[in-house]
Amino acid sequence: MATTPPNRIERLATPLAVTLAVSVVWMIWAVGAVQRDSVDRFINVGEMFLEQGSGSSDAIDRHHVAAVGKAGYDGQFFYYVALDPRGAPAYLDAPSYRYARALYPALTRAVSVGQPTLVPWALLLVNLVAVAGGTLALALLLRRRGASPVYACLFGFAPGLFEAVSRDLSEPLAYALVAAGLAAGWWGEEPRPLRAGGLFGRAALTRETTLLFPLALVVAALSGLGDVGAKRGGRRIRSAAVLATLSLAPYLVLRLVLLARLGSDGTTPEAARFPLVPFGGLLSQWPFNRIVLEQVWSVVIPAILSIVLVASLTRRLGPSLIALILNVGLLVVFLPTPSYESIVASSRIALGVTCAFIACLAILPARHRATVALGIAVFTMSPWFDLFPTAYGR
Repeated sequence: MATTPPNRIERLATPLAVTLAVSVVWMIWAVGAVQRDSVDRFINVGEMFLEQGSGSSDAIDRHHVAAVGKAGYDGQFFYYVALDPRGAPAYLDAPSYRYARALYPALTRAVSVGQPTLVPWALLLVNLVAVAGGTLALALLLRRRGASPVYACLFGFAPGLFEAVSRDLSEPLAYALVAAGLAAGWWGEEPRPLRAGGLFGRAALTRETTLLFPLALVVAALSGLGDVGAKRGGRRIRSAAVLATLSLAPYLVLRLVLLARLGSDGTTPEAARFPLVPFGGLLSQWPFNRIVLEQVWSVVIPAILSIVLVASLTRRLGPSLIALILNVGLLVVFLPTPSYESIVASSRIALGVTCAFIACLAILPARHRATVALGIAVFTMSPWFDLFPTAYGR
């Protein structure tokens, strides 16, 4: 069957070119934001938790950045762990829960070489590198599967990614590792469970919801399911076992350590409080105000629409679609009430949906990819109408 030769734009849109374009935009924003304000403000330190732990850590008491409000935001907890891993529990809202996402502050501490004044810069740097790395990994995955690397921009410019980077949160690193795991071992003719499992295992140490991706791959492997265009190789029990072990073992070991050291495995009542009915967390916000409606438009609608479009156009259940269904189900349909209180939370949590959808684009018929990607982008990128005017100063 004859194929259409790539045009000039397609030839220029290599994974490296796409990644460089995304990185340049982020660097322009980062330089402007730091010059206009201070890198310290990304952390969002609150007075309440500084007072709560006062006297427990000399490193935190002497070297913390200035507080910006009473409660602050979640980035402060990664900051405290990076400053003093042993003394930080007294300054945290839920110590075991925060330590369960240990990789981001651990990597930040390594990058800052233990220098307290460099920690705020390291928090930002790690996330900026994660944005570039995640974009590159998804671009490589797309090209390897015959799709344009340009679609990786849906990740690189995702509003939820901006919300996380501008608040020193762990999602950029977590989903960059997911993207790397997908690129390294997404089920094709020759699965690579060792490479993929190692990366997924690290992602789970950064954010536990990333385990939905290896779960999707394991289910597909045990069921003998393959994506459109992939050979049906039958059930791959051994590969599934290796992937499951490498992905889950680090997470379980960390939870056991936390249980022994801190008396809890890292699960909080709020984190486990999933609604019993679909969209229960969203419906609890009724009557909907503008903040909730923005989440309906930019998070809920594109998530559901992406499943409908992918399923109707491929008509085949495979690992890509399973990953999308799991992420939409847990991170959108059954997302707890607190996560729907602002788009800051729901949009960054839904980055798992974004990664899964980008992977699904590669299995769509080529003639439909651009239309589907643009249609979903109209919804998911809409928060930029509010974010863009303030992004340069954030």
